[in-house]
Amino acid sequence: MIRQLAAATILLTWAILCSTTHADEFDNEADWLASLCSDNTVVAEPLDIEIEPFSNGIAVPNPHTTTFGGIELNEQDLISVFALRGIGGEAALGIPSSGATLNFDGSLGMVNGLSISYIGNESAIDITFVDGTTETVLCPETPNFDQNTESIFHAWTNTSGVDVASIVLRPTAENGAIFLTGTDVAFCNADAPETCQSMLQDTIDALNAKLPLASASDQVWIAEAIYELECSQNPLFFQTENRLSDFGCYFFNHNFYATYYLECVGEDALVEDCLIGIQDVLGCVVDAEIEYALANPDANSNLILYSEYFEDYAEQFADAELYMEAVLLHFYAWLFANNA
Repeated sequence: MIRQLAAATILLTWAILCSTTHADEFDNEADWLASLCSDNTVVAEPLDIEIEPFSNGIAVPNPHTTTFGGIELNEQDLISVFALRGIGGEAALGIPSSGATLNFDGSLGMVNGLSISYIGNESAIDITFVDGTTETVLCPETPNFDQNTESIFHAWTNTSGVDVASIVLRPTAENGAIFLTGTDVAFCNADAPETCQSMLQDTIDALNAKLPLASASDQVWIAEAIYELECSQNPLFFQTENRLSDFGCYFFNHNFYATYYLECVGEDALVEDCLIGIQDVLGCVVDAEIEYALANPDANSNLILYSEYFEDYAEQFADAELYMEAVLLHFYAWLFANNA
C-alpha cells in the first residue's frame, strides 16, 4: 500500500504539474485498470511484511527488492517499515525526508501506469521523474496531505508514452514522511528485440501483403518467393535467432531463389523494399557470424578479414541493385566467418 502511496502521489504530481508529459489520474482502481494498454502486465507489490500490530517498526533490506524493481532509501541506517496505529498494524514503508527512489525493471516493458496506496501526513511531496535516457523531469510539490488513518488509492496512466526508469520521492516538511502501503505498476509488453529471423518474417509478411496488389503474372513470382523464404525459416538452418547452423548453405540457397523470383516481377517497384529486406537479413546473419568468430581467441584472423572483405562488396553490390550477385557475396562472407 505504501508502494501505492508513492506511486499514486507520483502519478498525480506528474499528471498535473509536469508540462513535459501527459497523464490521466484515477481515484478508482477499476477505472484505472480499464485505461491501461490492452497488453499490460500489472505487477503488484503489497509490501506484505509480517510485523506485530502496533510495533514501533522493523528494519528491511535497503535497497528493498520489489516485484516491479526496487525501492532504495537515501539513508542506509533508517528503520523503514512501520506498523501504523489506526489501520490495524498494516505494514507501511516509511519514506523519510531524505527521500527514496522507486526503480522499475525495464525488462518488464514500458511503465504504462502506476497506482499507490498511501497514508499521508501534513507534508507536501517533491517528486522527480527519471526517464530511460537519464534525463530528469522535475515536478513541483503536491498539495499538502491531511493526516490520514486509512490508505488512500490514487493512480496514473502514462498516456504520453514517456520512458520512465525511476521516480524519486521526498517529503518537503522537515519531519514529514510518506507511508506507502502498496504499489501496482502496469507495464506494456516490451517489443521483442529484432533478430535475423524476425527480420526475415517481416519480409515474408510484407510480401504476403503485396500479393493481392500484384498482377496475375507477378503473383506467381511473388508466391514462389514467399515459398522460398518460408523454407529458409526452417529451424534446422538456425543455431540461434541470429546465427545460422552448419546447414546455413541451404538458407542462402533459398534466399538466392527468392531473390531471383522477385527479380522476375514485372512491377519491380512493388517488391523493391522486399529485395532490400532480404539483403538486410543476409547482412544480419553474416554480422552475427563475424561477431561470433571474433569472440573466439583462436579464430583464424585471415578468414575473418576475407569475410569482412566479401561482406563489404556484398553491400556495394546491393546498393547497385545487383541483388543476386550480392546474395552470393553474402554467402562467401558467411562461409569464411563460419570456418574461422
